[in-house]
Amino acid sequence: MTLEPDDMDKIENVIKKIADEISDQTTVKIEAAVIKKIDERFTAFGFDIKAPIEIQKDQAWAHSARITCEKVANKMVMLFLATLIGIFALLKFILPTKG
Repeated sequence: MTLEPDDMDKIENVIKKIADEISDQTTVKIEAAVIKKIDERFTAFGFDIKAPIEIQKDQAWAHSARITCEKVANKMVMLFLATLIGIFALLKFILPTKG
């Protein structure tokens, strides 16, 4: 039995259609599994995944708190350095040394 070129095209089209359907079904299953796992992780970390605005507010607050802490830490370093310089100036220039 010999296949005509037209028959080969039909067979290829059927195979392509089946492959596309399988690929689409696999993609849907993978997407569902990924979404489920992400939801599980967010829930495990205490986020209510049904309230995304609240999650965004929490993240914005955490960001703001981090920025504030960084600013305070920078001010503390500057205060420490200013204190050291002040003590050095006091010892070197203000208090007379005997000698």
